[in-house]
Amino acid sequence: MSSLPRSLILSTARCHLRFPECNLAPEILKHVTDERFPRDLPWALAKSLDDISDRLTQIHEKWDEGSAFCLAATANSDGRYLGLMTVTSTEPDVWAIAYTILPSEWRRGYATECARCTMNFGFERLMARRIWAGAASWNASS
Repeated sequence: MSSLPRSLILSTARCHLRFPECNLAPEILKHVTDERFPRDLPWALAKSLDDISDRLTQIHEKWDEGSAFCLAATANSDGRYLGLMTVTSTEPDVWAIAYTILPSEWRRGYATECARCTMNFGFERLMARRIWAGAASWNASS
């Protein structure tokens, strides 16, 4: 897969999904250090802005390689950060999606709305033959 432009924006009824710029680092840090954020997710290892910046650098490299696309979800109404959606190539024509929404925004349908948009992006733009996702046993909603 080739890279996509960093200017890419996907839209849902309530959200925009876009390239995660470095200026989101403080919001992402608040998200992943929230006491309700699952400790078993890779983002939970980030404890500082430097950690977030390092992670974003890796994400940007994967975007440019075309091997993974992480998208920041923001609210259409006021631009507030809501979470992250990621689609990663696991084998030719097969992609995996992963997502995390701010705990303060749980149970409002953002994950479903953004995951549906991300899946459509995978099938339509990335030409995925198959998209898969897993969910932790404690996360029955996912």
